[in-house]
Amino acid sequence: MTTIAGRHSGTLPLIVSRKTRGARAGEESALRTFVDPLRREFIQMTMHAIHFVGPINSSVSGQFIRKCSDAVSQGATELLVQITTMGGECSYGFALYNFLRALPIPVNTHNLGTVESMGNILFMAGERRTACHYSKFLIHPFHWTLHGSIDHARMAEYAMSMNYDLELYSQIMLERTQGAA
Repeated sequence: MTTIAGRHSGTLPLIVSRKTRGARAGEESALRTFVDPLRREFIQMTMHAIHFVGPINSSVSGQFIRKCSDAVSQGATELLVQITTMGGECSYGFALYNFLRALPIPVNTHNLGTVESMGNILFMAGERRTACHYSKFLIHPFHWTLHGSIDHARMAEYAMSMNYDLELYSQIMLERTQGAA
């Protein structure tokens, strides 16, 4: 049994945790029972941990959204996303950020080792953001890989899209780090 800070000043509810491995790879859950001494009631909370290890692309993003949705439908009251990624595609990174921010339960993120490029946006979706002592973050200029030839109009469209992605990236980073020291 461990004590944690409570909502009511001067009181410390008790927490009992039991970690279990999920039936599916990459999932853990912890059943927490809070005892509120003022109300003398038990409050059960289930925290699910989902590991995001790999690139931010269509396939991995779809699997991740399914895992998070499954956790919510299984009654999770909190989600911990543990991240190791070298980044990936902007459109999927922003989609995952918006998805996590829209979930009806609190989402916390943790850097397991390296969070690079668009992985930073995924990381910023957490209400509480933590990192291992020997982890790293990498932020770098955007780049696109183009295959084949393109005309001037398409190139201008790509440039406009990259500028918008940079602006969105910057806005999220500023918004989510405001007041951090």
